[in-house]
Amino acid sequence: MKLIPNPILIKTRILLVSSVSILILFFPTGFFHELGHILVCASNGYDYVFSFGDFALNVHCSSLPDPILLYFALGGIFGMIASVSLFLSKKIRTSPGIFIGASVTAFDHFLKSIFETFTHSAYLSNFSLSIYMSALTAFFMIILLLFFSKREKFNSSYLNNKISTILKNKAKTFTQNSETFTLDETAKELTLAEIRNKECAGEKTITMIAVTRYQHDTNNFPKYVEYIKKNNLGTGAIYYGLWSDGYTVEDVEFDVLYVIHTENHDQIQEHLNKHDNMNKGKTQAMALMLLSDGTSKIIRNETIRE
Repeated sequence: MKLIPNPILIKTRILLVSSVSILILFFPTGFFHELGHILVCASNGYDYVFSFGDFALNVHCSSLPDPILLYFALGGIFGMIASVSLFLSKKIRTSPGIFIGASVTAFDHFLKSIFETFTHSAYLSNFSLSIYMSALTAFFMIILLLFFSKREKFNSSYLNNKISTILKNKAKTFTQNSETFTLDETAKELTLAEIRNKECAGEKTITMIAVTRYQHDTNNFPKYVEYIKKNNLGTGAIYYGLWSDGYTVEDVEFDVLYVIHTENHDQIQEHLNKHDNMNKGKTQAMALMLLSDGTSKIIRNETIRE
């Protein structure tokens, strides 16, 4: 059975991803940091030496360039620009772990631009200052971790609203002739083939069962989700979709579905007839069987006389 990630696991994953992101970005952004120093040094016509030592990148200019404050500051500024430019990627903006990693890296270069410029001697030689800067960076990272762990975007209420909005917008043009439209619990659109590939663990066929019937209000989704989880229905994964019995948008129903790993006729019929208590005595009219060849097949409820 597929387990739904709990908040502790989600926070741990965000922490691990952000930590790995910081390590990965250390040298690339560090190179841009040193490039800022090189630019000012070279613009003065001086020679420079680019080196790597003590797990750090370094640039030594043959003489103090002018303006000296710009020489010290431009390293951190270039490092910040390199870090912040990563936010142009939607994947980075929408992944909390990578977003935190890039933000912490940018903040680290911001601190370096400040301390390297105004306390240059201490920046190079005072170990206590390095500890202080590291503590500030760690504190900033903790703030971001706490923020993202509580942020509405990663709460179920936000996802419910997002799923509801997507389905309602899609329903405006959805009819019986429309292609199947399905979302997973993260509001990601999936084809039926993608769902089968995601769910299938060696079985040739899976079947999707809806717990909703004649449902036209997405505000009722939470009670159906709680019902699926409380009764351990299917694999544990939940999907959302649209269904239409007619050719107008007024006929569109909103479905909350789960998956069972079977094509057994009797088992499917049993699942179709066990959720009437959630729908004013109405049992499920049909199930959707997803076959290994990528096609699908509707299984009717034999007890319904309509």
